[in-house]
Amino acid sequence: MDYSLKSQCIRLIRAYGEPFLEYIFALDGAGITPELLGEQETFVLDELQAVASKPSYDGTFEIEVSLNAMLHFLPTSDSHLGRALQLRRAANGESPKVPSTDDMFLQQLFSYAAMCWPGVMLLRGWNDAFHRFGISQGLQTGSMTTVDAAARALLADPSLSTLFPDPRPENLKFAPSTVSCDWALSIDPGGSVSAFVGGVIDQMLMVSAVRLENSQLAWTFENFWIELKTTVDAYRDLAKGFEANFPVIVGLGGLRTPELSSMEFEGGHTIRKVSAVDTHLLGRFGLGSHAVTLELPTKLIAREFVPHEERSERHGFRDASKEVENELNSIRLALLMGTKNDRRIPTTRYFTRYLGPRAPGSAEIWSTSNLEQFQQNNELIVSQADLKEIRDRHRVLCQPFAEILHADRPVRRLLQAAGNRSHPEDSLVDAFVAIEGLLNPGSNEQNLAEKLESAIAVLLQPNNPEIREQVVKLVGELYDFRSKIVHGNRRAPDNLRHQADQSVLLATQVLNALCLPENQCLRLMKPSGRNKALLNRISATKQSPTEK
Repeated sequence: MDYSLKSQCIRLIRAYGEPFLEYIFALDGAGITPELLGEQETFVLDELQAVASKPSYDGTFEIEVSLNAMLHFLPTSDSHLGRALQLRRAANGESPKVPSTDDMFLQQLFSYAAMCWPGVMLLRGWNDAFHRFGISQGLQTGSMTTVDAAARALLADPSLSTLFPDPRPENLKFAPSTVSCDWALSIDPGGSVSAFVGGVIDQMLMVSAVRLENSQLAWTFENFWIELKTTVDAYRDLAKGFEANFPVIVGLGGLRTPELSSMEFEGGHTIRKVSAVDTHLLGRFGLGSHAVTLELPTKLIAREFVPHEERSERHGFRDASKEVENELNSIRLALLMGTKNDRRIPTTRYFTRYLGPRAPGSAEIWSTSNLEQFQQNNELIVSQADLKEIRDRHRVLCQPFAEILHADRPVRRLLQAAGNRSHPEDSLVDAFVAIEGLLNPGSNEQNLAEKLESAIAVLLQPNNPEIREQVVKLVGELYDFRSKIVHGNRRAPDNLRHQADQSVLLATQVLNALCLPENQCLRLMKPSGRNKALLNRISATKQSPTEK
């Protein structure tokens, strides 16, 4: 799966291209003759016409069509009307230097531009428009000053109020899709004005990630509009030296952390800057006949300067980030556990998106081949009922999960085992490292394997000795694989992938069991204490018949 900047642009255009094509096709019959078209324009319109002539138009466009068309024809401001409008006016014998505000065609043009504008800015702004702005102001090419000045000039452009009018035009109101996904990611890119396009990238990735095949959005366009407009307003205030109020950094299915929703920048007492976000791509999965992507932030890397008097009154940024991470971990646990009919949304690899602008085009994203394997598996179709069941489980798990002491490292290793490892032996070892981190059997004693096996068995099957023995046997077999791998025997059997998956599931079940109401006392113990407490349960069970 290609996660380059260009491929992301293509995804955005596919999501927003239909209204744009409707506008382009409206040029037919407007008197535009071949003599008025340049070579590139002829090429673009021919491609668009080829798309329009398809017998079954489904809103999915050829890559080269939309890329070239949006870059060439769409306006971004009154001063850059777009070649399409220039052609229309040339066909009518008009060549006004200043557009008329009552020009209905121009109003229609901006209405469509308002839908496509973020994608255009993604394509134009990050790579060259900022530099063109900066060069026009006599600034040195390649410097961050150039980028900042360009961003400030762009944000000061009065046309932004046209692109984001209030109230919003009726023709931009999309009805919510019949399929909805209320887990969506919104990340504020930090305190630099030149990170504006980075913010647009993240907002657009958020929306295009849940786009349906027919170009409607699974995530409500209404919410996207509000957050993107708020982001634009915040950066405009920041450019003027005012305090900027950004949208919430993480908006995830009702998760709203107020400490992350307001950030003071230059001139304020508090500077909280998100310089990078580690994002866990939870996976692409089928929702009916459509493809949906879930991605969640796992770590907010922050730099903060908070005065002492403020620290006693409110959470620090890192404390708030920890609360967010705990909730996200409970979501991942719910996804790993799957549904009652054993439908699971498999996790995939971590990747990091740097939000701080280091150089034009520096929105790096790493992914993994796991996605390709995942997309080819037709058995991983998750229904809306499945998704609801997983979401309900998350709500139940959220609070108890946060109570588990010393769970950070085990969860991190479990997530690596579930999606980051390309070799099954590494995944299997990571899963057992996670289990040992939760139920530490000790390090200086003998029979560590037996103690771990027994503790896991009584945790998962506290009231059924027969099934408990089966669990002991399964854990023993998996632990034997783990020991062979750790001690250098990496000759993998044919079923090692299955054994690795079993180990990941086992670690997930251990975490889930610790979240049960009857295990609250275990959650508050250190890992070594949990192991001893579970072994004591076995001893108590064996003694009880004799005592009677």
